[in-house]
Amino acid sequence: MTRVIKGNKIKPGCPQKKKGLFEGGATMKKSALLLISVFMGLFFASYAVAHTPFCWCSDRGDGTVLCEGGFLDGSSAVGVKIQVVDANGKILIDGKMNEESEFTFKKPSGEYTVIFDAGFEHTVIVPSSEITVDSQTR
Repeated sequence: MTRVIKGNKIKPGCPQKKKGLFEGGATMKKSALLLISVFMGLFFASYAVAHTPFCWCSDRGDGTVLCEGGFLDGSSAVGVKIQVVDANGKILIDGKMNEESEFTFKKPSGEYTVIFDAGFEHTVIVPSSEITVDSQTR
């Protein structure tokens, strides 16, 4: 008995050649591409989250503000650019994180914002309204 599948004759008992991942039809190729895309997306998403920057600042109570920063994957923030700008965006202080991923500056009068800028899509903005006096330094 001979079976007919989509116009092709198949002889009973004859093993069919198995098709590789990219030797199949369009559906197989689309499935493979989708699978690869999902794995690539998961890989890059986990990398992006792991290298997320953080920065927090505290008022030392002595007229200075201490900012500490880094990345969630444990990387230090040594050399990361940090700026303090006033309410109009004027740069008041321009510096970099030290060897301990810290930056200390004289507290400006009025409203200000600290900008931790580690490059492309790695910026943390800390408004002065979120900077509180550190109870451990009093």
